[in-house]
Amino acid sequence: MAHNWLHFDRDCCRKLMAYYWSNPLQLKSMSPSNPIAGQDRSFTRETRNITTLVFDLGGVLIELGDMNDMMASSPFSAEEVWSNWISSPSVRRFESGRSSPDEFAQDMIQEFQLACHQEEFLELFNAWPIGMMKGAIEMLKSLSGKFRLACLSNTNLAHYNSFLRHQPLMDCFEHQFLSHSMGCMKPDVDAFNRAIDGLNVNPSEVAYFDDHPKNVAAAAALGMHALEVHGPEDIMTFLQTAELL
Repeated sequence: MAHNWLHFDRDCCRKLMAYYWSNPLQLKSMSPSNPIAGQDRSFTRETRNITTLVFDLGGVLIELGDMNDMMASSPFSAEEVWSNWISSPSVRRFESGRSSPDEFAQDMIQEFQLACHQEEFLELFNAWPIGMMKGAIEMLKSLSGKFRLACLSNTNLAHYNSFLRHQPLMDCFEHQFLSHSMGCMKPDVDAFNRAIDGLNVNPSEVAYFDDHPKNVAAAAALGMHALEVHGPEDIMTFLQTAELL
């Protein structure tokens, strides 16, 4: 699975992270028994021009509940649901601002064969974001004087109004690129280009952090330093490995 590297010991993980900065799409082929040596020097040269850090929110800085709670009545496995989440027509309509919460609930029930009512699904969906991850806001405040900070997140008006706009970490971002207000979502190129254009940066100046492999791959294809992470500790380890702190 894509997340297995998180269970490696820290020293090996740091070596893998260093390699991943310049080879993000090859991470799945790495293993603790085959660490990449000699990467650090070229690795740090390539990352010295990073001026801007762009963060996904859910699963990176915002803790999410268990998707199984929300999708328990679906015949699809949790892995299938997560893998197909950002390509789901129902999700894409809603998180691009093109459907209402009621329409989204009905679409999801049909698409994923959920054995629940609209109201039940929406209650579980609205409770999915739990809160800021431990250390997230402290990390952002410590980075704000060193880098430009922005977020690029697939989200929706329901989560924004009920949760996201009340979170203090949102004040840490110079720019907020949110899918429901942009009308496009990751991993589409348009979403990343909106962020690049809005920030007026070269992609090579951007480190992008996301928890979904498809989004990481899309950002890397545009020339960003794209990384799969699952919390502030992973982000800080990357930055320290890159000798950016």
